[in-house]
Amino acid sequence: MEDAEAVVSLCNAGTRDVGGMEKDTVARRRLHWQRSGFHLDSDTQVAETCTGDIVAYAAVKDTVGTLARIHGDFQVHREHDSVMLRDRLLGWLEHRARASVLHAPEGARVMLTHNVLAHDEARKQDLLRRGYELVHHTLRMRMALSEAPVDSIPEGILLRSAARSACHFENH
Repeated sequence: MEDAEAVVSLCNAGTRDVGGMEKDTVARRRLHWQRSGFHLDSDTQVAETCTGDIVAYAAVKDTVGTLARIHGDFQVHREHDSVMLRDRLLGWLEHRARASVLHAPEGARVMLTHNVLAHDEARKQDLLRRGYELVHHTLRMRMALSEAPVDSIPEGILLRSAARSACHFENH
C-alpha cells in the first residue's frame, strides 16, 4: 500500500503523455488493491531505481468463470522506457497469467487482455510483437459543454427517472 502514491503518479504520467489525461487517484488505486481476490504481493510488480524511485509497474487482475478473463496492465516511466524493460514486465504478466489457468474451470476459454489507447503505438507494437491480437476497438467521445442543452423531446414524450416508489406502481 505504501507504493500507491508512486504508482498513481507513474500511471498518470503515462496516460497524460499518451492520452492527455490523468485517470487514476491514490484512493481508487488503494481500493483496487484491497478488493477481494487481488493479492498485492503476487498480482503486482514494480521496477525501481537504486534510489527507490518506482519507474515501472505491472498488475494482473483475473476473473474466473466459464470465460476466464485475465487483464494485464503495465506502465513504464518515459525517462526509463526501453523495449527490454517493457518485455520483462510483459513476460512477468504472461507468466503470472498462466498460473491463473490452473484455477479456471475445465473447458474454460482463458485469455489475457490489455487495454491500449489507440495512439499508444509503442505499447501496441510491444503486444503485437509478443503474439497478441487486436480484437476490439472502442471510441471514447466527448463534447465540451459551454451551455445547457436545448430540449428537443417530441411532444407526447415524457422523460423521467427510472426510480419509482412502490405507491406509484400500485396506482397503475
